[in-house]
Amino acid sequence: MDEAWQDRFFVAGTPEVVADAIEHWLDVDGIDGINLRQYHSYDTVRDFAELVSPILRERGRLPEQCGTLRSRLNGTDTLPAEHPAARFRGAFAGVGV
Repeated sequence: MDEAWQDRFFVAGTPEVVADAIEHWLDVDGIDGINLRQYHSYDTVRDFAELVSPILRERGRLPEQCGTLRSRLNGTDTLPAEHPAARFRGAFAGVGV
């Protein structure tokens, strides 16, 4: 745990402090992505999404994207018909209703 606090790309603090650090890494170090580490709270991802992401969006550093990752990558929310898992489409329709 102690070595994690020594990491050059580690930041903890208010949402503004975290956003400022990420912007610094983008501008000075040329990073193109980040990894979130969870230390003490299970709410790390939620806190980032609810508190830091809006600041980065407001600053133009995080694009406003809607939809699922699959739809952004493939243009649709469903698997292509040729995908092996597509044969299970509708298999659970009506279950739990």
